[in-house]
Amino acid sequence: MLMSPRSSRRLTIFAACAAALLTTPSRATAAEPPWIEMTSAHFRVVSNAGERSTRTLTWQFEQIRSVVATVWPWAHLELGTPITVIVLRDESSLRALAPQFWERKNDVRPASVWASAADQHYIAIRADLRSDDRDTLNPYINAYHAYVGLVLQSAVEPKLPLWFVTGLAGVLSNTIVRDTFILVGAPIPWHLRRLNSRSRLPLNSLMAVTQKSPEYTDADRLEGFERVISDLLG
Repeated sequence: MLMSPRSSRRLTIFAACAAALLTTPSRATAAEPPWIEMTSAHFRVVSNAGERSTRTLTWQFEQIRSVVATVWPWAHLELGTPITVIVLRDESSLRALAPQFWERKNDVRPASVWASAADQHYIAIRADLRSDDRDTLNPYINAYHAYVGLVLQSAVEPKLPLWFVTGLAGVLSNTIVRDTFILVGAPIPWHLRRLNSRSRLPLNSLMAVTQKSPEYTDADRLEGFERVISDLLG
C-alpha cells in the first residue's frame, strides 16, 4: 500500500527496528521482562508480554484467519511473505520499537503498527488493551486491517480492485474475538460520525481511485476514502 511520505518513512523505520529486534539476542534484566517466541499453525509471534497474553493474542490472530477463510472461501490465505506478530506488554514497549509515532505532541498514539519489508511483514500490537463483552470496538483495528488487506491483495489474480480490498479489510478490521463468540464487522463509531457529517465520495470517483491517487496517498483523504468504502461494503 502507498502512504503519505511521512507515514511511509515512519513504517520504514519501524520495519528496520523490528528486523533488528528479531535478529539481535535479547538480554533480559531485572527491570525488563524476557522475550519469548511462540508459533501457531500460521503465525510466528515474539513477545515481552508474558506467556498468557502472548498465547491469547496468538489464538486471536488464528481466529481472525478462520473468519477470513469462512467469509471468503475463495481467498488464498497463504502469503508469499511470512508474517511476524510482535506482542508488546504496554505503550512504552511499543514506543521503544516505533518511537517515530511519538515524535510530535499531538500525534495519534497507535495501539498497533504494521509494516512490510522485502522478506517479511511485521505487525506489532500492545497486549495491555482490553475490552469487555459489551464493547463493540476492537482495540487492534489497524492490525486486523493490515492482515486482512495483505490476504486480499494476494487472494486472486488479477488483483482485486483497490476500493474492494480496502473496504473489505475495513469491515473485518472491527471483528471482536471472545472465548464464546466472534462478532464480525461491527460498525465503527467514527465511520458513522463521518458519514453523518460529511458528503460521500461520488461513486465514479470511488471506482477511479488507484494507489497513486491523492485519495490514497494523502493521509487525511485516505482516512475518508477508507471510511466511505468500509461503510459502503459493511
